[in-house]
Order: sequence, then structure tokens, then C-alpha cells
Amino acid sequence: MQIEFYIDIWLLLNTGVNYVLLDISGLWWNWGGKRRRYLLGAFCGAGESVILLEAFWYLQKSGMMNLAWKIVLGTVAFFLIPFTMLVTSLGRQKLRQLLGNLICLWGTVFLVGGILFFVWEIAGVKRVSVYFFTMICLELFVHAMGKWFFQKKSKRQQLRWAVVYGRKDRVTVRAYYDSGNCLCEPYTGKPVILASPVVLQKLKGQLGKGVLIPYYSLGNEEGMIPAYSCKGVDVWEGKEGKRHYDEVMLAKDEHLFAHHQEYDLILHHSMV
Repeated sequence: MQIEFYIDIWLLLNTGVNYVLLDISGLWWNWGGKRRRYLLGAFCGAGESVILLEAFWYLQKSGMMNLAWKIVLGTVAFFLIPFTMLVTSLGRQKLRQLLGNLICLWGTVFLVGGILFFVWEIAGVKRVSVYFFTMICLELFVHAMGKWFFQKKSKRQQLRWAVVYGRKDRVTVRAYYDSGNCLCEPYTGKPVILASPVVLQKLKGQLGKGVLIPYYSLGNEEGMIPAYSCKGVDVWEGKEGKRHYDEVMLAKDEHLFAHHQEYDLILHHSMV
């Protein structure tokens, strides 16, 4: 039985598969690589697979193929190709980090490969075009879900519990850390926390005398905002415990919190 092997089609198909695997792995395991580097790594891995296939067929035709050669070729395919793809995609890495990324890539290969193989077997796929179509669909789906998941995760990581102290009472609310909040009282340099009207209403009569603080934003919006000194603020940092801040001011912003119901404070950028 004679088998016709088209190197260009194999190279194109293998490069596409490798790129999908690298891109999904980078998204799942937060590698932070660039897509053009992923594409280059995918192409290098596909090139190595062509060389291994040529070596396999040469040994097969010459009658030199035995168990030892099969083990050697299988080991090279299992370790060398992923190693080349990772080094090309992510650059130089420490040995421990490289081994961890190899394990992550192998896990992605088995998971994605198992899903695609199951789908192709059920559908009875025999055309290369269908292979490409399913890979593209999987890539788009994973990217859409990954973007949504990591945006939610990033937002959750920026939310903290905070306790605002008045003269007598205290209020526990959700606070949002915003690195763009650089507002300070111009004379004393006290950091200013943006607060919703709900917080100020609960502490009515327990805050210091109000002052007007000038502000400006990236949208060229500027003006004066009322701010009040409070006794202090505790910000909970998860496992690190809480941090207490004295000499803090609360600024009232009705428009900003009209569209955000998940938190009632926007912390100053120094409160990390």
C-alpha cells in the first residue's frame, strides 16, 4: 500500500494545531506570551514533526525499524517538540518554570486533543477543512470564555472589604482599588477616597468639616468635589490581614456610583 504524503498540507495543519494549543495554554495558564511568538513556535514544532516522520518512514522502508528506534522517536516527539515550541514562544526560562510549562502544555494537549478526537469520531470527520473549522471554533470559544473569566477574576481581585470609622459608628462596605485615583487634599496631602452617598449618609454628622478639593480626569473634566475627613479606614487584604489608614478624607461622588452597585468606595492608589 502506497501512501502519498503532502508536506505542505501536513506543515500547515500541524502549525495550526500547535498554534491553537499554545494559544489556549497561554490563556489558561497565564503565560503572557505574544501571538506572533506562538505562531513561530507552532511552525518550529511542525517542522520538527516533518523531520521525525521522514526519519520514521526511512527506517521503516530500510527495515531498520525496531523497538529501540520506536522508543527513541517517541521520546523525541514527546519531549523535543514541546520543548522547542515553548522555548521559541516564551524565550529562556528557568528549569523549574520550563518543566511546569511543559506539564501545562501536555495537559492542554490531552484535554483539547481528547475533546476534538471525540467530536471528530462522533461526526465521522474525514476532511481537512472540517478539522480547521472545528479548531477555529474551539479557539474562538476558548478566547471568549477566557476573556470573560479573567476579566471577572481581575475585578474580584481588585475588590476588598473596608471599614470606615466615624466619631461614633463605623460602616463596613465593599471597596474597589483603582490605581488611577490620585486625588489628594492639596494643603495637607491627605489621600482622598471616593465614597458613595450611601456611606456618607450612614456617617452623617460624624465626619469632619467639609472642604472643596479640585479634581480633573483624563476626559478633560474638571471641577470641585466636596470631601470630609474621617477618623480612619481599615482595608482588608485577604491573607495579609487588614491595614489601617489614618488622616483619610472621603469625597462624595454621586455620578460615579450611580452605575456601580458592587462597591461603595474607590480607594486611593497608595492603599495597596
